[in-house]
Amino acid sequence: MLNIKGLSFMLLVSLLVGCEINDPVDNVVRVGQVAPHVFWELPTNSVNAGSPVPFYAQYYTIGDAKIDRLEVWYDVTENIATVVSCPLVTTFKYSISASSSTLSREFQEVAVYKHIEQNWDTLRRAYILDTIFPTSRTLRTVEWKEVKTFDDTKFNSYFPSNFATHFKDSMYNLLKVSDFRKIMVSLNVITDVQFKAYTDSTFNLNSGSYDYFIKEDKKADLRSKYDGILFKDLIYDSSAQIYKVEYTRLYKLNARFKAYDKNNVAGVTDNKEIELR
Repeated sequence: MLNIKGLSFMLLVSLLVGCEINDPVDNVVRVGQVAPHVFWELPTNSVNAGSPVPFYAQYYTIGDAKIDRLEVWYDVTENIATVVSCPLVTTFKYSISASSSTLSREFQEVAVYKHIEQNWDTLRRAYILDTIFPTSRTLRTVEWKEVKTFDDTKFNSYFPSNFATHFKDSMYNLLKVSDFRKIMVSLNVITDVQFKAYTDSTFNLNSGSYDYFIKEDKKADLRSKYDGILFKDLIYDSSAQIYKVEYTRLYKLNARFKAYDKNNVAGVTDNKEIELR
């Protein structure tokens, strides 16, 4: 007897899975109503922003209610990735990278399709919908890479207002004497001979060599000269003739297909992710 009850409960749950009602209280499912059965597939998961996304759907209902309409819904996630590095540092690789993923648009209806009885496929025993849904051109991918000419306006729009200061301050605290020398001399802040006046050394018995350091009375002047260097000069790779800054912003859609019957009960498919270019 217990097994029969358990089986009945599982059957009830299976009937309710994928059922959605346009109810003011979180689309609550009404017990006893069976949602239309739905299936869909996309031939591609990447399109140009503004171009339509093709899809193929099958749907049918086993209840008394007839199909009313079909809809496509999706939300939008914004993904941003940045990398900035200083090619002048030779004792280690200094770079700051960041990435973020933000839901920029909640799930919303983007397309509605009229149900047509003539779309019934006898072989598949389902209605067929072979069509497209739209995307927005405003969601196109933005890239700023292989930068040959530094653009302050772009940089300020893509990066936080304090990024340049944070980059320079963080790097300063990690630089070794040879890094200071490379930066100052390469950027013509001071000559190699002048830089030597900023340094001193002690003999290291363990390594059998000299350890160089910045003189205490020269640290303030060295910092002042470092602060005077433009941020863009610190990230310029003279050998490649590009600025070592990268910014990428792309959008992904999380889409689903719905088939509503005349009682406004919806069968909902699994989600499909589409990357916009």
